[in-house]
Amino acid sequence: MSTETEYEVINKETGETLPVISMSMGNQEVTVEVEGNSITFTNIEASGNLENEAYAIRQVGTNLTANNDGVISDTGEETAVTPSEASEIRSESEQV
Repeated sequence: MSTETEYEVINKETGETLPVISMSMGNQEVTVEVEGNSITFTNIEASGNLENEAYAIRQVGTNLTANNDGVISDTGEETAVTPSEASEIRSESEQV
């Protein structure tokens, strides 16, 4: 089993989900490559809280945000979770 986290982006307008091919992180930005496109997210206060007006990003398998403080729906909406809820979500996904 791979320990590297995989990500996918969701188009908030269409709901289309695209796998992230590569990711480069800067202090204030994170740029991901998806098929035929680059998408840049603002890294709010370098906290891992990634924002983009048109896209959401989530971990494959858990649907958690990059910094594990929320769950991203199939429409790109974020729901906040506590650290213990995030841990439970990760544990459940590992059992599948």
